[in-house]
Amino acid sequence: MKKYRYKYTPLTIVLIFIITAISIVTIVLNVIKMANTSLKDKYPSYILAILFAVAVILFAVSALFNAYYYIKNGKIMLKISFVNSGILISTISEVVCFTYSKRLSVYFENGQFSNIVISPERFDDFMEELKQNSKNLKFSVYNDEVDYPAN
Repeated sequence: MKKYRYKYTPLTIVLIFIITAISIVTIVLNVIKMANTSLKDKYPSYILAILFAVAVILFAVSALFNAYYYIKNGKIMLKISFVNSGILISTISEVVCFTYSKRLSVYFENGQFSNIVISPERFDDFMEELKQNSKNLKFSVYNDEVDYPAN
């Protein structure tokens, strides 16, 4: 099974780091509050805040390093951290590669579309694997600086 790494935008990466930093600050502040309080009945709320912050950190770091697409059992699967999502290849009518904006889009029979967010260097590999999984798909390449698809 080939994996196609999810390509985060720089803004998304910055947001993940900010969320992680805020969570670390939350942990530190709650540990300090626990150390400075003599009220043991406040501990559960501090511990709950710490556990929540740890969960956020684990999810953010996992999402940053464990996000990819793969094709399996007639589906394009997206795995981000602990979350899996899939698109049935049979519902796709066309796959379009936009050369100028460096996007790979899948168009569905109902007129909707979704972008496959991978490195442009992997577009050909991804489209080749899709062709192996569905002989009926239409594949197009557009220079979106000049022309646009009919959809």
